[in-house]
Amino acid sequence: MRARIAGTPMANKGSDLDALLKLAPEQRMPALDLLFGQADDAPRSIAEAAQRLSGARTATISEVDAQLDALMKAWRRAGAEARKRFSDFVAEQEEA
Repeated sequence: MRARIAGTPMANKGSDLDALLKLAPEQRMPALDLLFGQADDAPRSIAEAAQRLSGARTATISEVDAQLDALMKAWRRAGAEARKRFSDFVAEQEEA
């Protein structure tokens, strides 16, 4: 398991390592197989890999939906001045 994780971003991310250790020992390697798989729908976290292994269904989110979600989160965190400047930027892009 250590060799599989070595050299990956996960190797230095305590929360992912903790999540991996919380899995039953027999689920750890299959979770890593899913996480590091080459499939387009590979899970993005140990938690998601564990859900898939347990048979829990996860909603598939499109790349566009993920991008929109990220933009909406940034918008909600932004202050009034940042929102105004962003709105002005979008308006300029629509005119161009």
